[in-house]
Amino acid sequence: MLSLSQSTGYAILAMGCLDGPGGVYVHVGYLAKYTRIPVHYLSKIMRILAEKGFVETKRGNKGGFLLCRFPEEITLLEVVEAIEGPDWKGGCLLGIPKVWDKRACPIYRFCQEELRRIEKEFRSRKLSEMENFRRGCPRTITPSRRREIM
Repeated sequence: MLSLSQSTGYAILAMGCLDGPGGVYVHVGYLAKYTRIPVHYLSKIMRILAEKGFVETKRGNKGGFLLCRFPEEITLLEVVEAIEGPDWKGGCLLGIPKVWDKRACPIYRFCQEELRRIEKEFRSRKLSEMENFRRGCPRTITPSRRREIM
């Protein structure tokens, strides 16, 4: 079955803990500790998200990460494609090489339909909807919240 990488799940989890434009920057150390994602792994993910224009970075004492857009404006499909790439759906779910004719696989149409449904769902879901997925992370990690996790 189709499975996305752990990096994609971590990206969604981390982004769900960030403020939108005009909010408070969150240091990667706080974010890693709160989400329980290894800091070096999270740093790489955040770098990719910054390169793709999803998060803004700021250096310094009051620096960290901030979403470039509000969570209500970011679809899960955008995040999936940013981390997994445009071919995130992969090939045949049975692992049959593409050199085989489409008619050779009895479930080809079924698999393609399901992949389209999954893509449609990811396109319709917003980052803001991931509230319950975030392992108890508050909407934002505010300065007062930072003291609690340190």
